[in-house]
Amino acid sequence: MQNKAHRNFNRNIILLFIVGMTVLFSSIWTMSNINSSIEELNSLEMNDAARHKYEVVTQQLELLQKDYNYLNEGDSLFILNDKNLIKADSKLITLGLHPIKKVDTYLDLSKLNDYIANRRFGERSYFELYDKNGLCYISPEAKNVGKVFNISDLKKKDNLVSKSDFLLLDVYVKTYPSNVLFKDAIIVVSVPVFTFEADVRRLSNHSLLLGIGNMLIISLLLYFFLREQRKREHLELRSIQIENEQNKIKYLHLREQFNPHFLFNALGSLTHLIGKDNELSKKFIVKMTKFYRKIIQPDAKELASIHDEIEIAKDYIFLQKIRFGESISEIQYNLPDYVLNLKVPRFSIQMLFENAINNSQFSLNTPLNITINFDHELKSLKIVNTFISKSSTFLDHNVKSLVLLKSIYHYYGTDKFEYEIIGDNFSVTLPLIEE
Repeated sequence: MQNKAHRNFNRNIILLFIVGMTVLFSSIWTMSNINSSIEELNSLEMNDAARHKYEVVTQQLELLQKDYNYLNEGDSLFILNDKNLIKADSKLITLGLHPIKKVDTYLDLSKLNDYIANRRFGERSYFELYDKNGLCYISPEAKNVGKVFNISDLKKKDNLVSKSDFLLLDVYVKTYPSNVLFKDAIIVVSVPVFTFEADVRRLSNHSLLLGIGNMLIISLLLYFFLREQRKREHLELRSIQIENEQNKIKYLHLREQFNPHFLFNALGSLTHLIGKDNELSKKFIVKMTKFYRKIIQPDAKELASIHDEIEIAKDYIFLQKIRFGESISEIQYNLPDYVLNLKVPRFSIQMLFENAINNSQFSLNTPLNITINFDHELKSLKIVNTFISKSSTFLDHNVKSLVLLKSIYHYYGTDKFEYEIIGDNFSVTLPLIEE
């Protein structure tokens, strides 16, 4: 019996070594693939940022177009047939005959740039607007406004990295045609290169740390298992110690639920994608980068607005749909605008989405459906998902995350957090919390 126990111990030592080395080499292999794609990921990220800037600018120009169509005599940007002012101000350009008022109209470029400067267009990039002849209408550099540039030189910079005279940094340049307010104009968006490279490399470093952490956690758990085998003579005392350890691990696990822990699983999914579908891998990493930036806030509070929670949950579902495809239907959000600034526990909606995915059977024929409604009487969110249980003891296995939410609500003095299985649906009532 002693020799058998000794053989089992040696076998488990070998198993520990094999598991540890497998996790380590898997992490190193994943990181080597991530690092080899940094330039391509930067390009995807910068294109996404440039496109977003272009869309925001276009929306603002559309608003100005509406103002122009219905402008009054006293409008501060558009001037109706004031020739004296035109001669006195070299920053005026003609817009031609007004479509409704049928008089010549002019635009004050100085006031247009002041107007644009007071609008928020997002960080990490800037834009300039030129007409078809290269006349600069909008620029963060006042000296460029009203000057004529070579339009061919501007278009040649498209999709290239060049030195910005404004920032004195390398920027990625993207040009877009625009016919809003100004016919045949072009919008030139400049995105600093270093910001996105730093983001991707930061994600790579965090991913490596997570991989090493996986190995350490597995090694620690196997160590406790081996120590238990070697101390059979102290079985009763060891059982008490194990119970205390499990309670401690349970507490730490519950406390870290909102960190969020699903990133460990995401890295596993990424490992399977890399080498099989490189384009999907790149898209997955870019989206995970954005999601990670949202959640690694060191000063984050326990409560968050419903708007922020939904945005995080949407990113989470996007990552899961890459894995499960059409087996997960589009989430239905039926919420009035005035509740979006109210508070719920941080990561609570994402956690409930994760529970729905992990604990229910679904497929292309029977996809997972999730809806979020607002209960006016209870002042709560009602989150309902279709539910075909993987286990008859679902509530027993699912109780950890639900107990964590329940304890948070108890801390804030409410016992209205509820969950139940109703027919083929699993329903959770998530009360709103007033700070």
